[in-house]
Amino acid sequence: MQQLLAAIAALAGILIGYWIGTLAAKREKQQLESRVGELAANLGEIKTELDQAQSLAAVRAGFESLAAEREKTAAQLGAQLAAQRDAARADLQTRMESETRLSAHISALDAELRKERESAAE
Repeated sequence: MQQLLAAIAALAGILIGYWIGTLAAKREKQQLESRVGELAANLGEIKTELDQAQSLAAVRAGFESLAAEREKTAAQLGAQLAAQRDAARADLQTRMESETRLSAHISALDAELRKERESAAE
C-alpha cells in the first residue's frame, strides 16, 4: 500500500512538475512572441529610417553634383569674364593712346592754322 501511495505521489509529482513546466514554457513563449513583435516593429521603423536616409543621400548626391557642375561653370565664366576684362582694358588703353596722339595732332594743326591765319592776315 505504501508503495502504491508512493507511486501515486511520484506520479502526481511528475504530473504537477510537467504542468508547472508547461505553464512556465507557455509564459516564456508568450514573452518571446511579445519580444519578437517588438523587434519586428523596431525593424520596420529602422527600415523606414533607412529608406529615408537613402533617399536623402540620393538627393544630397544630386545637389552635390549640381553644385560641382555650377562651380565648374562659374569658374569658366570667371575665366571668360577675366579675359573680356583684360581685352577691354587693352582696347581702352589703345584708344587712350590714339586719343592722346590725335589730340596732339589736333593741337599741332590748330597751331599751324593760327600761324597760317596770321600769315594771311599780314
